[in-house]
Amino acid sequence: MKKYLLAIVVLFAGTSYAQRSSGDGSSPVFNLRMKGENEELAEGYAKAFSSLRSVPVHVLIGREGGEPTVIADIKRVSASGAVLVLETGRGLVYVVRPKDILWFSDAAPNKVVSTKP
Repeated sequence: MKKYLLAIVVLFAGTSYAQRSSGDGSSPVFNLRMKGENEELAEGYAKAFSSLRSVPVHVLIGREGGEPTVIADIKRVSASGAVLVLETGRGLVYVVRPKDILWFSDAAPNKVVSTKP
């Protein structure tokens, strides 16, 4: 019985020492965060929106294989990571990929020139 108890104590002491010695902090850990293309586009659109003087803004969104859609009456635009958050005057919130935005403007939607060739 004493042999088993001694073996358990030796194993426990060895594993706890190994855990302490591997995390002693002698080698520094670096976390590198690089922004992706969508993240940079989202921040750029949010910054450009803040420079427009005439609000509301209208956004034309085009997805692959679909018809372009106009989202009108945008009052606030913010970047959240790799997406763009569009808030309308009626309180609706749209979350879109920045790559799907074809243009945004303070011109009225009925004055928009067709995007079809």
